[in-house]
Amino acid sequence: MSGFDPDDLIGCIHAADFHVVAAITGGGAELLAHLFARAGASRAMVAALIPYHPRQLERYLCRPVPTSVSAETSRALAYRARQQALHADGERAPLGFGCTASLATTRPRRGDEQAFLAAATEEICLSVRLVFEKGRHTRSEQEKILCAACLETMAARCAGRRPDFSVPRDGVRVEVEQGAAGDPLQRWFTGAFRWISIEADGRQRAEGPVTAAALLPGSFNPLHQGHLGMANAAELLLGAPVVLELSALNADKSAMSCTELRRRICPIFRIRSLVVTRAATFIEKARLFPGKTWVIGADTAKRVVDPKYYGGEAARAAVFREFAALASNFLVMGRSEAGLFKTLDDVALPSEARALFRAVPESAFRADLSSTEIRQRAAAACRS
Repeated sequence: MSGFDPDDLIGCIHAADFHVVAAITGGGAELLAHLFARAGASRAMVAALIPYHPRQLERYLCRPVPTSVSAETSRALAYRARQQALHADGERAPLGFGCTASLATTRPRRGDEQAFLAAATEEICLSVRLVFEKGRHTRSEQEKILCAACLETMAARCAGRRPDFSVPRDGVRVEVEQGAAGDPLQRWFTGAFRWISIEADGRQRAEGPVTAAALLPGSFNPLHQGHLGMANAAELLLGAPVVLELSALNADKSAMSCTELRRRICPIFRIRSLVVTRAATFIEKARLFPGKTWVIGADTAKRVVDPKYYGGEAARAAVFREFAALASNFLVMGRSEAGLFKTLDDVALPSEARALFRAVPESAFRADLSSTEIRQRAAAACRS
């Protein structure tokens, strides 16, 4: 790596047809000075971020980070950076770069002195690991080596080639891996699979098993105590866990972007597990997860039985026969509407649907605040 020419590599990055966002933690900050100091940087560089503190790193990635210095975290940084690069003006393709490192420090380090790098475009993610022989280099020397490796990795991805680490550097081991790009949520968004489950520790699993007996669907914009109260009350009544379900599609609303999905997911997973789907209607949800109880409010129950969503009463009857065949049913909580508390008794259930709906008494749950009211109050506070 000592033979790398930084000017040539920076020129390659600046001249490539990419908009670049870099996210770095734990080491590698010297890279940013090289990237931004040269004239013409604004053509390629969109932003650079250093979420250094563990909490800032979690906020940036919108999930817990069990191990900050790892290949997974470097890739997560690259994917998150690429999402930000998507919003840059112009026609250049987005490229995200992530670097996380644990370099020489003033205190003894039990683990390896190492760094993980990742450069992600739409289809390819290039991953590199550097392992430093302890005691061989000073922190300053490690930073210079890491900077050179970062530039080579970024330039290689910009040029569509594998990085060239053929010039050896004593005391440094390099591992390179290239694979398909995309974190599970991003891949799900492009249609790679039907749903993604997100655990309370932030793990994302493509079509992960949903073992909970019930799901609480919602737009969660934002998640509030009413949602959590409904989930808690349902768990007490059913004696089984409840998982939240967030759909990117809705029969009455426009589709959500991946960025908007990430914004809504961020405050949820630390509190409750959830699944993310594209199921716009309840029959689509039931087909994905048969045998489940759907926890809904009385206002939603009215929409579930409204024939306009089915194309008429005959089609609705056929759908509810399918609900029964899928062993799907509904647990209905009361809702406050225009100052009146509405329950399942206020919903005109067709005969074919009655056996599938169960009411929750007001004594078991009542919350009068809605997501719409929360957003309206927040908007009013901003205006005042």
